[in-house]
Amino acid sequence: MIRSAVRTGTSNSHVDVVADEPGPLSAVWDVVAASGLATGAHGPHSSTLIGVSTLGYTGRLVEITATAVVPE
Repeated sequence: MIRSAVRTGTSNSHVDVVADEPGPLSAVWDVVAASGLATGAHGPHSSTLIGVSTLGYTGRLVEITATAVVPE
């Protein structure tokens, strides 16, 4: 799923991580950065990484919201 956002280009992304210390945040950001989402096909974009206490579904540890740019 991250790969398709990288191919079309991303204008911004928001990454929520269930964490109460910096280690998990860094680990998730390393994966996001390695995927290309952090820089995208059209260069860097605005990205927010946030540690949260819980997400909406049991067992979910990471949630990524990305806004894709679709070329005309």
